[in-house]
Amino acid sequence: MKKLLAALAILFGSTFVFGNTIGPSTQCPDSVCLGASYTLNLDNYVGNQLTVDYIIDGRTFTNGTGSVITGHTDGIYSLSLNFGIPVTDVKLLSAPGGVNDWKAQTGGQNNGGCNGSGTPYGCAQVTSLANMPVVGSAESLPYIWRFLLTTDGSLLGDQSVKVDFYSYTGSFVNQISLHPVPEASSLLMLGAGLLLGGALIRRRLAA
Repeated sequence: MKKLLAALAILFGSTFVFGNTIGPSTQCPDSVCLGASYTLNLDNYVGNQLTVDYIIDGRTFTNGTGSVITGHTDGIYSLSLNFGIPVTDVKLLSAPGGVNDWKAQTGGQNNGGCNGSGTPYGCAQVTSLANMPVVGSAESLPYIWRFLLTTDGSLLGDQSVKVDFYSYTGSFVNQISLHPVPEASSLLMLGAGLLLGGALIRRRLAA
């Protein structure tokens, strides 16, 4: 029974964090959130080492009223992610412009960027305004940050993301703070896992 419960725990812990997309299509009324899509892709979680891709699609960046910004006007200043479990160390394995353009640390963020507050968070901030990835209709590809987080090894909880957008003059533009909605594929996986787990438990009890 212990092995069964452990297997189910691993299944449930991994289901909710793969490829969940958030943004105007899910939780932003009238497409007023900055940017179009924010995705967390769990790449690997072994022991207490969590590798995750944080993807921002800056190609359809909106200005807070739902209008798509043309050209290059603002940039991504900092971003943080939260899996609901303690994070003791944060590294960037890759980032737009290169990892040297960013400083990674534990903790969350506010309007001033990474602030080191809050144990469930990992955060990354550009080392200078000139290093900010630009957003606007002229962008050709989404931006991808690959994080390596050191955790306490517990099961992952609900995830959330934040992003600070700044102008290139150093002015704060806005911040998004969102929780993803599981995709249909994730819900199907969860349903299949529940059915399988229920069948195994019934067989175990009948034996």
